[in-house]
Amino acid sequence: MIRKKAYLEGKERWEALPPEKVLESISFGAYDHLLDLGARTGYLTLPAAEKKQGQIYAFDRDPEMLELIETKADKASPANITIVQGEMNELPFSDASVEVVLASLVLHEALSLESVLEEIQRVLLPGGRLMIVELEAFPSTSHKAPRVSLKQMKEAVRRVGLQRIKLFFPTDNFYILTSEKN
Repeated sequence: MIRKKAYLEGKERWEALPPEKVLESISFGAYDHLLDLGARTGYLTLPAAEKKQGQIYAFDRDPEMLELIETKADKASPANITIVQGEMNELPFSDASVEVVLASLVLHEALSLESVLEEIQRVLLPGGRLMIVELEAFPSTSHKAPRVSLKQMKEAVRRVGLQRIKLFFPTDNFYILTSEKN
């Protein structure tokens, strides 16, 4: 966990993709319910909770990461964070229960991308938005971590019935794809 935490909270990652910049790229209301899928160390959870009054769900499969978020939240005092442990392909939320899902650097870990996207589509309210942050899968990259190309992601999002509304590249390596549920 120490190595994973060091990477997730490393200076390089925060400089390349500041959480504030990520959150600015998607519009959501002050009272929207937001699901941070694969919350890890709270990279997006905590800044979102500070800016919004709606419920923020920090969702992750790793209990150690969720404990870390809980510790940070206790220090920062946001009362609107709920810690939820589970698997991405079986989200423990009601149908049409959240306005925004943030999936930052987590969908590449899905055993079945489409089944996870179907779950996300299920929990989104009509008009709800999904923001995906991923590393592009360049053929020449020497990085061994799994990645999902933008082309693959756009196709998977389309197949589950979400409509792409915005695409932007904060760096050469990252893409942010925002989609909406009809």
